[in-house]
Amino acid sequence: MMKKLRISLINIHGLLKGSGLEIGRDADNGGQTKYVYELAEFLSQHEDVEQVHLFTRLIDDPALSPEYAVPVEIINEKLDIRRIPFLGKKYKAKEQLWEGLDTFVNGVVQHIKSHNIFPDWIHSHYGDAGYAAAELSAILNIPFAHTGHSLGFYKKKKLLESGQNEEELEKRFKFKERIAAEEKTLELSEFIVTSTEQEIETYKAYKNFELGKYHAISPGIDTRKFAPYYFQETDIDKQMEETQRKYWVSETISKFLTNPHKPFILALSRPDRHKNLHTLIDVYGKTKNCRVLPIWSFLREYVKTLPKCPSLKKTF
Repeated sequence: MMKKLRISLINIHGLLKGSGLEIGRDADNGGQTKYVYELAEFLSQHEDVEQVHLFTRLIDDPALSPEYAVPVEIINEKLDIRRIPFLGKKYKAKEQLWEGLDTFVNGVVQHIKSHNIFPDWIHSHYGDAGYAAAELSAILNIPFAHTGHSLGFYKKKKLLESGQNEEELEKRFKFKERIAAEEKTLELSEFIVTSTEQEIETYKAYKNFELGKYHAISPGIDTRKFAPYYFQETDIDKQMEETQRKYWVSETISKFLTNPHKPFILALSRPDRHKNLHTLIDVYGKTKNCRVLPIWSFLREYVKTLPKCPSLKKTF
């Protein structure tokens, strides 16, 4: 009989709690946070998994929910969030956490030993957690996998190409630490998880590319929440709820559209230049067959309602 796995996920920055994620609060609370939390949930439901521990930073900030200050939060019988304190109590952006990662690592080691929850595998997310996982793997002799989510090399490249000062960028984003950590994960992880085969190619910019092993695993979808538009519920009450949702969405969006009966494309992201909304607009504006789509009305209204955002003023 195969031994069931105990897995430790590491996601250091951002905000994680069982009562609901604060998606969109800032740049550190987006798709990665959602991805990691749902990964932890679904791993905990797998029959071959004994326990999932999600390690993150403990935050005791009066501006935030007190839930982030709970050292161990039980999500279900096989999943918990374990919060390790370092660099004070206040919430900090991910770029401010690099200097405290060794303290985080020491805290995780002590926590694992004191609770006797030695994992069979560690799975790190983003460069900061990749650094921590590499250290933990060496200290505890436990293998780790890594998911990058985004890479420092390309962010630095784009910012330099936009004309920004390299020294100032280094002070703000800590690219040296981040890229070094990403190189370390390529060298020391058992494998790197990507969403597509094409994403593997992006790692070729790193000197340790050849040392890495890669697995492309497409993100799944929670079919409890999402279904094809043409899917018909058999339950009468759910049918009514679905009809009401469709009506509400239609009424909410149609006021922005010149011709609401035409098909449209909805692009959702943070209002940030590197999300590439400007390229979407450019491509569809230059593609003759796409000009029939009323995307322009929707985006125009969307831009009008954006909060003041210096990075987008150049875009629009």
